[in-house]
Amino acid sequence: MASAGPDDSRLSAEQEAALSTLIAHAEGVAGDTAVVRRRSLTGLAVDVIDVAPHNPRAAHVAITAEQWLIVSVGRGRWELDYSDTDIALAKRLMDAAVFGHVREAHGERWSRTTVTFGDGTREGSDVRTGLFPFLRCRRRFGMFRGPRVRYEPFAEPFPRP
Repeated sequence: MASAGPDDSRLSAEQEAALSTLIAHAEGVAGDTAVVRRRSLTGLAVDVIDVAPHNPRAAHVAITAEQWLIVSVGRGRWELDYSDTDIALAKRLMDAAVFGHVREAHGERWSRTTVTFGDGTREGSDVRTGLFPFLRCRRRFGMFRGPRVRYEPFAEPFPRP
């Protein structure tokens, strides 16, 4: 399912180990419900793991290995390091996406993604593309009142927490 990049020597041993671990985890948890692919960005020391679900209403997962380990779930983004704790968080984020435990609210210049883990805890990611300098502006401009998305599992049936 996964294919290695053409020049893996560009990556550090730490990055390569993290990517190998995350690809194996993605293939194990997603199984045949998604396409797991690894690709290298031309001319850069950056590799990306794409986990594209067959269900179009499920959250896409992308993991980018560069200076930081960047995990994208839907519109959410988490910048992690290569520690064991953060690699475990990346796995939990992937699990939440596969099982359909991802919700999003988004508007013109912002999005908030919330994932719920198997133990009931939640992790959120706010992404802003505009300027909202004061917290009071959120209500005034309707921030977090936009369309909401509840992503589906990669395949049914999976329980929701």
